[in-house]
Amino acid sequence: MDMSRIDERVRLGDTERWTIISGDGQHVFHPHQTQFQILSINGEPPPPEESGWEDSVWVNGKREVVIAARFDTYAAENIPYMFHCHILDHEDLGMMGQFLVIDEQPGS
Repeated sequence: MDMSRIDERVRLGDTERWTIISGDGQHVFHPHQTQFQILSINGEPPPPEESGWEDSVWVNGKREVVIAARFDTYAAENIPYMFHCHILDHEDLGMMGQFLVIDEQPGS
């Protein structure tokens, strides 16, 4: 984990579609400061227990998950949000990234 690295930049108010995959192992993906809906799991609609608003989702090497998240909360350049695995051993190993939510128009 590099605290000065920014992995993604998202525009304030945008709804983004993210595809979450894992090469090996199992992970519980959790992005800060947003909730999301699961659009598909391995190309199929999610089961009823995963069809509501979520703040984390389980992924492994056999489970590709597509989510839609809206980013309505501004993040200052010096205070990025993070996404990470909620398994404590993985967090301790630095399995996380950071993203900014920026208030800027396309082309500016």
